[in-house]
Amino acid sequence: MLHDGDADETRVIAGGQTLVPLMAMRLARPKRLIDVARLGEIAFVRREPDAVAIGATTKQHLLEQHPLVATEVPLLAKVMPHVAHAPIRARGTIGGSLANADPAAEIVLVAITLGATLIYRDGPSTREIAADEFFSGAMMTALPSTGLLTCVRFPVWPRARIGVGFHEIGARAGDFAFASAAAQVAVDEGGICRRAALGIGAICGVPLRLDRLGELLEGRSPDEIDEHLIRNEVEAILADKQLFSDLHASAEYRQRAAATLLTRAVIDAFRNAGSIPPPERRRSATPDFAGGRRMGVDSQPQSPPNADLPPSTRQHLPGSEANADDLFLGAGSVVALKINGETRAIHVEARTSLLDCLREQLLLAGAHAGCEHGVCGACTVLLDGRAIRSCLMLAVQADGHAITTIEGIAPAPGELSPVQDAFCETHAMQCGYCTPAMILTAHAFLAGNPAPSRAEIVDAISGNLCRCTGYAQIIEAIALAAERMRGLNRPPTTT
Repeated sequence: MLHDGDADETRVIAGGQTLVPLMAMRLARPKRLIDVARLGEIAFVRREPDAVAIGATTKQHLLEQHPLVATEVPLLAKVMPHVAHAPIRARGTIGGSLANADPAAEIVLVAITLGATLIYRDGPSTREIAADEFFSGAMMTALPSTGLLTCVRFPVWPRARIGVGFHEIGARAGDFAFASAAAQVAVDEGGICRRAALGIGAICGVPLRLDRLGELLEGRSPDEIDEHLIRNEVEAILADKQLFSDLHASAEYRQRAAATLLTRAVIDAFRNAGSIPPPERRRSATPDFAGGRRMGVDSQPQSPPNADLPPSTRQHLPGSEANADDLFLGAGSVVALKINGETRAIHVEARTSLLDCLREQLLLAGAHAGCEHGVCGACTVLLDGRAIRSCLMLAVQADGHAITTIEGIAPAPGELSPVQDAFCETHAMQCGYCTPAMILTAHAFLAGNPAPSRAEIVDAISGNLCRCTGYAQIIEAIALAAERMRGLNRPPTTT
């Protein structure tokens, strides 16, 4: 399709967490989208002789605690929790982040810092390109318009004491950074640096790798880290760069912040290396995850999407057994949306967002439209149990998935879920505009963390903006719901 059509007006989409906001802001206007999210053969994490290879459609949230990434590419594991917010990572893919080349993207910074290699298909040809050659500017890459990014290889350092550090600064956690810095060091038994990879990002069109500074750190101990040396090297490499300057942060501020953050990242990396046992005392490597095997899914065969629908409906749905013409959505198509436990076959235009479909076609108005760029979180729903931004997902992409809205969160008609009840009791609802999304976010969060700390609750809801700025009661409500879901602090009963 990339070669047969007008490639300049065709874009590949997987998670859509970068592309859809660009489309909403009219910064991208493709006439045709090719959705590759369900291509299982490019969703993998596997060990190769000297690298860890990650398929382009691998979801970002799967990399956060993946054992192979944690042991072999610790810098990537370090930055993943800093990539936007959990609902964005639930849909975002590693390939989407790299292909869209946002200069503030943490994954792009790691790829350049570690010297990753990107692999793409262009027709019948498979080609490789180094990360520092792949990224050519803000939102610009060397990927041809007919190319499809399929994989990225992160080099694995020889076994040693490896430590990593990462720092960034922005308006709030998860927002676009004003400046960021990453460091990975290898030290010997005496704590002396033998290798260092350093990078800074978010301050100009492309993140920068500081090779000369890395060489200067070799042979030094943690006590010999010189902040002035780091600051001078940052200033030198930025001397001929055009730095970003806007109402959020000036170029001068970004430069100072980058040097400070890099110093902290280097110090953290040395400390981290000192806390890691030598290779001979570390646990054995985790088994590889072979290509074609979906991350986070066991080896049991999975039911195909829409398997519960009658053949007369299923034959017209994306992902069914059909020819290529049947799968081309064009102006619209019938998709199966599993909404609150009920499968609904509905005709939608290919461009319709899941949010608009829920509100306007299914009349489920609990998902609210806010920024429509994935920033405010008012449109949050659950997709297969995970909180996602419905404004950043096309309705056709939700085909076959289980969607839960606020209308379906109660255990039975006339009842409230523990989270809803806690919100009422603590007066956490206020104006109510953010409330459905907050409650759904809390449900997804508590399902994976039934006994959270206050800091963990704050982090979990940080991607949802409250217009009334009444976060104190919301935090209290989620803490109360967590206790009651564990059988504690039950409300008094009356007879």
